[in-house]
This record gives sequence, structure tokens and C-alpha cells, in this order.
Amino acid sequence: MIKITYSSGEPPSLTVKGHSGYGKHGTDIVCASVSALFVTLANSVAEFTDDAVRTRCEPGDGFIEWREAASKEGGLLLNAALLGMRDVAEMYPEHVEFNIV
Repeated sequence: MIKITYSSGEPPSLTVKGHSGYGKHGTDIVCASVSALFVTLANSVAEFTDDAVRTRCEPGDGFIEWREAASKEGGLLLNAALLGMRDVAEMYPEHVEFNIV
């Protein structure tokens, strides 16, 4: 199961851990969906904002933490990624858990 945890405090953070187990390694569409959303968020924040973030992108272990409050642009990118991840969790509840703390 992929566990997605969004900490909505200031500064915000997002953790993605685990594997969905939906399909075989390398062909798992659920894992690929969450991974694509997460990596796009991390790369977009770095490319399109001046937000200071700490990131980790490893197989089955992703983390992005803002060092201070997210900018307007960073917040928009974060909300877009969260929307996509929440939708994947709703479509595949046996494989993805989405929590806001």
C-alpha cells in the first residue's frame, strides 16, 4: 500500500511511502500515477518557484518539506498534486491511503 501523508501546518510537508501492489514491478499503473504526481511536484517547485524545500525521491520513499510557508505558486502546485493523489486514492482505496494531518 502507498501511504500519502500531507501535513497542512506551516511549513507544509508531503510524505509518500510504500508500493501499491496493484501490478507487477515496472507495470504498476497506480504506483506510476502517484510517483509521476510526486516527482512533478518536486521538480515544478524547484523550477518555477523560489521556495526553499528539502526533498527525497527514492523508490517507495518520497518527501518534500517547505523550509517556510509555501509561496502562492508553491501552494498552487502542492494543491494540484494533492488533488491528483487524492483522486488516485479514491479510485484505488485498497492500494493507496491518503491522509491530511
